[in-house]
Amino acid sequence: MENFEDKGKHNYGLGFWKKKETRDHFDYLLKGQFIKTYVMSDEQFVQKHSFKYDYIHLDGDHRYFGAKKSFELFWPRLKEKGYISFHDIHFEAESKGIKFEQWKLWEELIKKHGYKMEFSNDYSGIGIIQKITKKRKRFKKKFD
Repeated sequence: MENFEDKGKHNYGLGFWKKKETRDHFDYLLKGQFIKTYVMSDEQFVQKHSFKYDYIHLDGDHRYFGAKKSFELFWPRLKEKGYISFHDIHFEAESKGIKFEQWKLWEELIKKHGYKMEFSNDYSGIGIIQKITKKRKRFKKKFD
């Protein structure tokens, strides 16, 4: 397990959340009625919780291997027909020696999982993939 206190090995997210109350930070979104946040590593969360989700948003480690690890941990927790989203899918940068490579993982995933949607603001963007593992049935109905 990584040492999240080592500033050279993560993107400072946990450091931020240790100083900020997550409920207050997201309070503008429906007053926190439908959002539950957890401040812990992906591995800690997966070990502690066995939930299945309709929607998962990943905005943690933006390095390629960190983002891929998050995806691999949480994809099995996503319900069939659920959605997983990623922040910064168009952001290619380096800061303090850390390469932001979420975009690289995004390119791989959209080739493998063709059901996707992108929202772009010309520098970061959000990408959404739907988990479809079973062939879809067509809706057939004759209308008179």
